Amino acid sequence: MTLGCRNLSFIACILLGNFLACSAVGIAIPCDKSCSTCSGPSAQQCLTCPDGKFFSSGSCLSACPDETFNYDGTCVTGCPAGTFILPPHGYYECDPSCDTCSGPDPTQCTSCPPNSYYTLNNGRCEIVCPSGTYQQAGGTSCPPCDPPCTTCARSGSYCTSCPIGQLWAGGTCVCPASTYRNALGSCSVCDSSCISCSGSATTCSECALGSSLVGSFCKPCPFGTYGSSPGVCSACTAPCAACAGSASQCTVCSIGYTLDSTTSSCQPCPAGTYGSSAGVCSVCSLGTQLQNGVCVGCPVGTYGSAPGVCSACNPLCATCSGGATNQCLSCYDGFSFSSGYCTTMCPGGQYTNPSGTTCSPCTASSSCRTCSPSNPSRCRSCPLGATMTEDGICQCAPRKYSTGNSCLNCSPKCTSCSNSSPGGCLGCVDGAAFIPGAIDSCPCPSNQYFPLYSDERRCTNCPTNCLTCYDNGPGVQCDTCVAGTKLTGGRCCATNQYSTGTACASCDPTCSSCSGPLNTNCLTCPDGFPANSGSCERAFRRKRNYAVPPSCSSCDASCEQCFGPSPTQCLSCKLSLVRTADGRCVAVCPVGTAPFSGACVDCDPSCATCSGMSSDECASCSSDRILCGGKCLVGPSCPSAQPVVPRGSRRSECPAGQTACPIPGRSFRSWECIDTRNDLESCGGCAFSSLNQAEATGQDCTALRGVADVSCLNSRCAVAKCMPGYEVHGNRTLCVETPRWLHLQF
Repeated sequence: MTLGCRNLSFIACILLGNFLACSAVGIAIPCDKSCSTCSGPSAQQCLTCPDGKFFSSGSCLSACPDETFNYDGTCVTGCPAGTFILPPHGYYECDPSCDTCSGPDPTQCTSCPPNSYYTLNNGRCEIVCPSGTYQQAGGTSCPPCDPPCTTCARSGSYCTSCPIGQLWAGGTCVCPASTYRNALGSCSVCDSSCISCSGSATTCSECALGSSLVGSFCKPCPFGTYGSSPGVCSACTAPCAACAGSASQCTVCSIGYTLDSTTSSCQPCPAGTYGSSAGVCSVCSLGTQLQNGVCVGCPVGTYGSAPGVCSACNPLCATCSGGATNQCLSCYDGFSFSSGYCTTMCPGGQYTNPSGTTCSPCTASSSCRTCSPSNPSRCRSCPLGATMTEDGICQCAPRKYSTGNSCLNCSPKCTSCSNSSPGGCLGCVDGAAFIPGAIDSCPCPSNQYFPLYSDERRCTNCPTNCLTCYDNGPGVQCDTCVAGTKLTGGRCCATNQYSTGTACASCDPTCSSCSGPLNTNCLTCPDGFPANSGSCERAFRRKRNYAVPPSCSSCDASCEQCFGPSPTQCLSCKLSLVRTADGRCVAVCPVGTAPFSGACVDCDPSCATCSGMSSDECASCSSDRILCGGKCLVGPSCPSAQPVVPRGSRRSECPAGQTACPIPGRSFRSWECIDTRNDLESCGGCAFSSLNQAEATGQDCTALRGVADVSCLNSRCAVAKCMPGYEVHGNRTLCVETPRWLHLQF
């Protein structure tokens, strides 16, 4: 059969024919007899096959080729998903739970559907939900657990585990005691006042001990109550104002009671006290006393002698500030009041006024002892030591002032004064500047001092190099020094000097610095050598290579020991000689120095020449001073209190065989009778002279340098033993230093 299908499209041509195909030019052509439908006449152009035939790569075959399988009449190389091979060469559907399988049974799964909760387990595809989800009954999805479950089962609200910090209770998660579930689902701690809470930390449902529930808050038990049980406040028992632990364990007491801390009980206030506030017992203030539980002022005729205590005034006083006779505030009739006294007679410098109740000062001047009530400007009598002028005015001697009863000394720097204090001056001594109203109204310039312990009444220059100084009695002491000097022993000395206590003395030439009391007590040595046990001799010898064993040279004839051949290199002197600051041994110390322990030391700055270092051991003075009692004072003559006692009158009072010797540090009137033949401190004559040290013919044996055991025999010191480092001289009258090179190590 030929059909006309010209002008039809190829696709349309195919669909028209029943077992037909169209040629390229639109002419219908019969399919191959093996095809049901075709795309061309060839047996390899079949589209569908008749029943009983299998379609494979465009052909209709009676059986599928090897390595292929029948699937709904089509030969395929593998079973589609959800089917399995059933020989010979057939396909059947897998169980719905399987993605691929080896048979129709649910236990024959070989893989599970992708992107699902199925997991292959021994041939089965089972639903396994992740942690935090659960499997719905009969379903294949895993919805999340309900908060706050960490894991759940059967339903989202049945918890099988809980977050950290929460407790599991029969399928639910609960917060521990004293916590609550916050908005984030976690547990937060309740406020410390709550035992339990909900919603917030302060929304309490149960309160702790010591607090009670007020609305939804736990408030501390009010004052006067205590926590008798959790959430319950009970009243304290009187006289407790506050309590803790029990109603009778008081912590604060009511007014009128005080707390006994040992028993926690309230006791009544002790006698003499009152309850000033809750639990506080107080004593009445000064000038009041307790009366019927109230503090009232002291009655007339008494005064507050102590807080809460009133004592009787002196019988002479009507009212008073104290119990003494000079503490009256007012007087009884017939008595006059004056400066705290109640008297029938006014004190010196005052008179009874016409009222007869008070004493008023005399108006003539404060120097009257008594004056006329009708004419207070004229004195009737004067204080002790004062004289009255023709005008009826009393005058004290210069540098004195009147107390009304007597004339007393002004402060030493005053030429006139109103009282004895340093600020009471009305005029000043030479050198002082008058500053009215100052604490010290007559101060000396900063580099001067006022001699407090001598009769010299003027501002005096401080010792050399002192910026400020003061008089301490035994001598003047520097406070501060000029640059380049050091404060030592109350003096401002140069680096190569030391203080003798009253002056600066030069160190031994072997020392760069020294400490005293001897000028050979070195601290440091020249060229940086350290002192060796206070001596620089070893350093000098190393430097100068002099007198180093085994080659020794002779000292100068004046030296007992030396560190070189020059007469200025003596370390100690021959008998009867003394050593100067520049290392010489001389018979008489240079002007301005005096012998002390075998050396010449500087005189006090006030002396021209001296017998010792203190200011009262001067032998002569400069032209502007006069020698009085061993001191060089300013003035035309010695004070009357220090007369020079003729030596003849003193000697005539001593027994035969004894000598009248001055006492060091005392006035010319002070002397003692001494047997100078045997006296240890005045051996051979007086060791000290108040007038001229040349008259001092004796010797203080105890002052010999380095002596340990000495006596005075027939007016001569006899040395028996010396201190370590010294040895007895050949004439046994002194100790000399052991030659140092004998025990120096080189």
